[in-house]
Amino acid sequence: MSKVTVVDGIPTVGGTPAVKIMTSFSEKVGLANYSSAEIGPISITRFVEDGDDTHLLEEIRQTARIVEQFMAEERQAVLDMIQSSA
Repeated sequence: MSKVTVVDGIPTVGGTPAVKIMTSFSEKVGLANYSSAEIGPISITRFVEDGDDTHLLEEIRQTARIVEQFMAEERQAVLDMIQSSA
């Protein structure tokens, strides 16, 4: 993975302008008594090396996996908190 540098205010990778991608998730967690807790939105924005559609889709998927992992941790924290207060 190449390092992002900033040239004249423009993020670049390998001397060419980088692509800005953003992935965001939010989720409602169902709880007892027909209530729910909302998690998010949680988002991440990255600058990545430009490439073909396959490359960009893989970068988006990788970014989504990072956000989903954090969402899972937050979901578990909410469920643990609810369970411990019951």
